[in-house]
Amino acid sequence: MAPKSKKKNYMSAEIDQLLSEVEQRKSIIFSSVSSGVRGPEKNKEWEKITAAVNSVSSVPRTIAEIKKKWFDMKLDSKKRLSNLKRSMTATGGGQQDTEVRRIDERIRGIIGNVALDTDLMPAAARDTGKALFLYYEFTYIKLHFLCLVIS
Repeated sequence: MAPKSKKKNYMSAEIDQLLSEVEQRKSIIFSSVSSGVRGPEKNKEWEKITAAVNSVSSVPRTIAEIKKKWFDMKLDSKKRLSNLKRSMTATGGGQQDTEVRRIDERIRGIIGNVALDTDLMPAAARDTGKALFLYYEFTYIKLHFLCLVIS
């Protein structure tokens, strides 16, 4: 088996194109099954996004690579924005640890602020999906118990 060769890093034109295409198609690619959009429809949109990114790229990218780049960029931006929010509300103020980049603001516009409220949960819950579910489940139960006690 031949060793995998590393592809070139994404150029800024590719990233801009990726963000523009995702922004145009976010209502389809991020919609739930209950809204009537099925997997094949989402895959067709990702194919269109990949074709658009490849049109400005010198290196052909696959759908899986484009999806991974989007999810990695989204995760990095969420971390930076969450850290910024946390540092702004920290006791003592001081120097901000992170700077918000233009790309972070674009991603925030695409995914919305609701998806960025990860700093409301403990660090362990931010790191794993299972812990995240357990945190929300625990919070839900705690809130219902509180409502029962009060009423």
